[in-house]
Amino acid sequence: MVMTLDRKLRRYIRKDMHRIPGWMHPLDASAWAALLLYQRAQDLAGNIAEIGVYYGRSFFLLGQSLADGERAFAADLFESGPLVQGAVRHQMREFLQAGARCHVPCETLPGPSDQLTPDRFAFPVRFFSIDGGHGHDEVTNDVGLATASLAEYGVIAFDDVFNPEYPDTTVAIVDWLRACKGQFVPFAVTDGKLYVCRREWRSRYQNALADSPWTESYTHKPVTLLGQSLVWLHHPIYARIRHHAAVRVRRLLGL
Repeated sequence: MVMTLDRKLRRYIRKDMHRIPGWMHPLDASAWAALLLYQRAQDLAGNIAEIGVYYGRSFFLLGQSLADGERAFAADLFESGPLVQGAVRHQMREFLQAGARCHVPCETLPGPSDQLTPDRFAFPVRFFSIDGGHGHDEVTNDVGLATASLAEYGVIAFDDVFNPEYPDTTVAIVDWLRACKGQFVPFAVTDGKLYVCRREWRSRYQNALADSPWTESYTHKPVTLLGQSLVWLHHPIYARIRHHAAVRVRRLLGL
């Protein structure tokens, strides 16, 4: 069963993902695959959720790991609200079409996330991605939704941490981590995302990243954040060149 999931993830990351508009660094895609495979291998069941799905590039990666009885929740403004521009006018339609192509059944939660309540995500959620509004209040609201619906063994992935374009995102996450007083701790960081879980699961998820063939080509460097130990996954430049060259070749060949 794990091998079947591995093949699904590999096909999506190498082929389908690049046909969906949006952003997902290949390193983070590999890290997600490693974590999702670990959850499956350990029978850690639960739903998946993302706030800020855009057209679904990262969301449908999570969706590849759905097992029988698990649900996928996609929260975004979609066509609602004054912030929507013409570029996302058909976002809902294209998102659902991508979901059908990727064979991921999903439940959409359109509208501002501050109008959502934790019960909309149906406890327990085993993997919660936060990539919605980047203001301090918005991030604080979204992490509140995530923690209230998260399984004991759940993972939260924060996007745009340490991005100088969105300083309030980092401040909100640091404020929340301090307020948690060690209940939730970071276990990994990349150039674009921070990964958090409950303290009891930190070493297990770090070992999952260290032992997975999905992340073996990346640099693993121990670092600290707020006195907590975590691993920095770094993508060497030669690996980036190799990845993007392979993607272009597959596109040219229509694979």
